[in-house]
Amino acid sequence: MLFLGAMLSAEFNGFLKGICVGVAFRIYRSKVIKKLFSKKVPTVTFALEPSLFKYSVVVPSNNGYSRGISDLIYSLLNQTVKPEKIIVVDSGSSDDSLNWYNNQPCVEVVRIHPSEFNHAASRNLGISKVSSEFTLLTVDDAIFIDENWVEKAASLLIQNDAVSISGRQKPKLDCDAYGLSKNLSLIEHQGALGQSYLSRQGRFVAKLRGVSPFWSQLPSIGIDDTNHLARTSTLRDYPFQATTCEDLFYSLALVKQNKRVLFSNQLEVSHSHFYPLSTLPNYAKRVYLDNLELSKISFFPLKNISASVALASGISAIEKISVQKSMNREITDVELYISSFLAKDIVDRNLKSQNLVMWMENQVMTQFSRVCAHDSRYMHRPSALEDFALFMITHITSTILANDEKVGNLSKEFLFRDWNMSAWR
Repeated sequence: MLFLGAMLSAEFNGFLKGICVGVAFRIYRSKVIKKLFSKKVPTVTFALEPSLFKYSVVVPSNNGYSRGISDLIYSLLNQTVKPEKIIVVDSGSSDDSLNWYNNQPCVEVVRIHPSEFNHAASRNLGISKVSSEFTLLTVDDAIFIDENWVEKAASLLIQNDAVSISGRQKPKLDCDAYGLSKNLSLIEHQGALGQSYLSRQGRFVAKLRGVSPFWSQLPSIGIDDTNHLARTSTLRDYPFQATTCEDLFYSLALVKQNKRVLFSNQLEVSHSHFYPLSTLPNYAKRVYLDNLELSKISFFPLKNISASVALASGISAIEKISVQKSMNREITDVELYISSFLAKDIVDRNLKSQNLVMWMENQVMTQFSRVCAHDSRYMHRPSALEDFALFMITHITSTILANDEKVGNLSKEFLFRDWNMSAWR
């Protein structure tokens, strides 16, 4: 009887915990919570005198010429307010990048070994070479399509006495379905189109930030290093620390110091990632590593799901979608990989995994429908749904891996070394 009572008590506690997590998740996603962290500010009301605003650009890059850095640099030189110099932190380019940079008078190259690269150190190194009052941080595959971007951003920054400002990303024309889905998900947290948001300060807000997941605080912590204009003194006083998700953690560091951070939907930069199937293993690693860091600042609603259940469920969901949509895909290599992993961590995969399969399948189909509603071209593209399903379920399972305490300390090499994608087509 005591044993039965203990079992029922454990079941009830698990049920109660699930309800509490679900309620908290909904509260934190509400607009009311977001308004506690940021306030709307007026649109830009004055033009900037170009001669009075001095800034330099910092761009970490590897094989930038192949990735389209020339388009970025031409878009910067086309701004109504021109940069004093463009500092490229090159981490071992093997294409024609260095030769191309040598023919660009505005470009100053800082070379580092590929092993020295990380998202924090590379940016800090570039910032150390800046002599301008302001610094624009960006990436080598972004394009500033609005020639007034810097003028607008600088005006908003100065007008609101802020230390940092970023804007939204607009997907490129060659963006695939999964890339567009990620962009649409990001936009959901960035407030109304045409509005600008300033982070709130104060003791109460600081305490609330301490108990709130990061995604509930957007757009007040919306620093985005694809387009991040900041005061150079601030970047030096508060250098980047995180080696991944560096802009998010930088946002949190600034608002904790009661610094005024701006995010503006009036600003837009062209940037998105293309996700060919060959990049899926690297994407899985990146999501896993990112979420190891993100788990430190946010609760994850599926944290009680084991990694092995997640992996098995992900493959089952892909198989279900494949059957329903008549996909022609061989996934035997993946099943073999999952089987080898499950042998190291035996868990009950029955009822729990079936529920998770249905949830994953629903997530994929709902998000893909949103993408097609936004751009109907994806409905008719060959393999668009298959690739979308693979990337999205990989994202979900890698996130659960990072939040499973049993595997949280395992190396990425162990988790992904046997993930051979050659037979996925």
